[in-house]
Amino acid sequence: MSGSSHKHPICPPLVWHTLVTIILAGIVADVSWEIWARYITPFWVGGPLQPAALVQSVFGFRNLFWAEVIHAVVGVVFYHWVTFILPVRWLV
Repeated sequence: MSGSSHKHPICPPLVWHTLVTIILAGIVADVSWEIWARYITPFWVGGPLQPAALVQSVFGFRNLFWAEVIHAVVGVVFYHWVTFILPVRWLV
């Protein structure tokens, strides 16, 4: 052990750089998921996964466009934001 008394934080500070990183990670993850769900999965199960259809059934939407928008916003913003904030901030 070193004699340094400097503590390293458990998580990075919540600054603009971190927020931009969270959003970029969300975009990469969502695009990866969409490629998997729409183009690779059909080879195994015979059809694409339809997350917008799940949103439609949960919220009772009939409009596919808004279901896709909700899916994209949750996948890009909220999923990664929550997985960053909740576990890490509760440890501090």
